[in-house]
Amino acid sequence: MVRTTATTRDSTRAGSDKPPARERGLTAVEIIVALAILGILVGVGAARMSPSPARLAANTVQATVQQAKFESIRRNRPLVVILDPSTNEVHVRYSQAAGSIECNEAVTTEVRSTDLSEYRGVRLTANAERFVWLPNGQVRGCAGEWLAAEVVVQLDDGARSSTVVVSTGGEVTVQ
Repeated sequence: MVRTTATTRDSTRAGSDKPPARERGLTAVEIIVALAILGILVGVGAARMSPSPARLAANTVQATVQQAKFESIRRNRPLVVILDPSTNEVHVRYSQAAGSIECNEAVTTEVRSTDLSEYRGVRLTANAERFVWLPNGQVRGCAGEWLAAEVVVQLDDGARSSTVVVSTGGEVTVQ
């Protein structure tokens, strides 16, 4: 007669209905620790992936300048864009006289204003304080002259910086 012996697995269950600890799965503590580590990693990753305040401000300045161009075409009037580093604002204004290019704030009406102080620590600097969008989509200086160089608006938050460039051909880009 051949006798068979119980396997190791069967012998461990001989006195108990529970499977051994290694076969039960994860404990609640192990799951909580794993979730805590995962949460920390996601939090750090999300913070690193969010755009800097300078980049967000640059996108806003780009949108304001492009909107001024489109508004000039829509109104069929020149619009002046005023970049004010002292107040950290961008203003868009137009003259009441349809055919004139007016950069004097006293004789113009504000169309739009963008305050960059809502972007934490962002400072605006520019190589030109004013330029004009013509109704044909071209960019000019306040006297109606062609711009000698592109308008460069630098936005810096202390850690990073972004640049909005208005080319002499009228293209507005963020770099």
